[in-house]
Amino acid sequence: DFSAGSLVSACSSDTDAVDGQQQLVESGSPLFSAIMRSGFVSHLVGCYEATGAKLSQEEVNLWNAFVRADVGLRGSLRVPSEAANQVLQELPLPDDRRQWCMEELRERAFEGEVDFVDILDIFHEERSSSSREWSFRASLQNAV
Repeated sequence: DFSAGSLVSACSSDTDAVDGQQQLVESGSPLFSAIMRSGFVSHLVGCYEATGAKLSQEEVNLWNAFVRADVGLRGSLRVPSEAANQVLQELPLPDDRRQWCMEELRERAFEGEVDFVDILDIFHEERSSSSREWSFRASLQNAV
């Protein structure tokens, strides 16, 4: 009887196991590949869900857009790019403010790429800026 569990335990106990695991990798064993992919997918889904659980609904919308745009699963997006534009489309902003956000991302980019934290920072900066603007407008209206 041969199961995935017996393969994993057989491949993780000692130096012979390391050699056996290397042979499985080199041979392109479909069973071993499936086990490795399954673990990788589970890890990715767990990270995705854990991140989303810590965010507000607006932030979750950005997170979902970021994950959809990151087709290479690199955890980053080129700036400027259509993918980054798609993420910024989730921000309920006029086009000129969205353009400002793209410029801010471009300034933050490391080797032409930004990660989700950069986008989240820009989102919060924009929220803070908008909040101050609305507060100023309300103060003017109350003074008149």
